Amino acid sequence: MAGDFLDKFAPKSKELLGNQKSPYKLGKEPSKTAQIRLSTYKDIKRIAFESDEKVVDILDDLIQIGLRDSKYSNYLKK
Repeated sequence: MAGDFLDKFAPKSKELLGNQKSPYKLGKEPSKTAQIRLSTYKDIKRIAFESDEKVVDILDDLIQIGLRDSKYSNYLKK
């Protein structure tokens, strides 16, 4: 396979394409690590698997629900 078309094209690809980003690539939002109990993580992992979503998305949803509780309303910007 050495010497095929793609092998010859590879060195020129960066020159031709530049640093274009794919229009299909979703942007990434920065994230931080957090500590949660292992039992809670197992529940979240199961939810993520069954709903075919990412763990970080499930965690974000659950945290947002919790932050909307009246117990924490004094701490959030309005």
